[in-house]
Amino acid sequence: GKADTVVVANGTSPPPTSTPVSATDKYLIGPNTQMMTAVLVLQLVEQGQLSLSDTLGAKLPGVVRQLPYAQAVTVGQLLEHRSGIPDYLSPSKLTYLCQDTAARTKQYTPADVVRLIKAEGPANFAPGADFELSNSNYYLAGLLLEIETGKDLYHLFEDKIFAPLGMCHSRYLNATPDPVDFSGFCGYDLRGITHSITSAGAVWSSSSTQDYNPSLAGAAGAVVSNSAD
Repeated sequence: GKADTVVVANGTSPPPTSTPVSATDKYLIGPNTQMMTAVLVLQLVEQGQLSLSDTLGAKLPGVVRQLPYAQAVTVGQLLEHRSGIPDYLSPSKLTYLCQDTAARTKQYTPADVVRLIKAEGPANFAPGADFELSNSNYYLAGLLLEIETGKDLYHLFEDKIFAPLGMCHSRYLNATPDPVDFSGFCGYDLRGITHSITSAGAVWSSSSTQDYNPSLAGAAGAVVSNSAD
């Protein structure tokens, strides 16, 4: 009937079990985290605690000391991906992480991630001059949230997003997840992802996100959720 709900699940859990997934399984939702991070920032703007025109130079001076080109970047430019700050999770970096277990499972601190951003080199363009997706923007937005509120991201996501919306299957993770709480997935990554799919030598290899440490992604991608939430 019209009131019926059809739920379909497809795929398997990571090897060696490779059991069928269910509609209630939880997964790392990656960049979908960013819309929630934007909501948290805009809540502070709505409360008058923050302005979209505030600069990183004023709000994150410690970070700007490491990334001097970010001095004039505004909060709004972070959210709009118009900062020019290079992506520390660029395709080449993701390829490396897929192949290096130690790098993939390491517990990352904010200082570690800022160093990764710095290692990507100078700004790609002047603040506001162009548009380019960069996970660095939302990682830094997460640092800004913690500094402005005095609370960690785990509690900000829980208190301001998940609890009010009844998202009882969602959680912000700062460390390697417990397999009981996180299904992961068995999928395929393009080894040599910087090449096009048709390039010679670009091959697909099976991989799992279950051993990926979400502390690397922070507010850019560390939320676990399920399809219902």
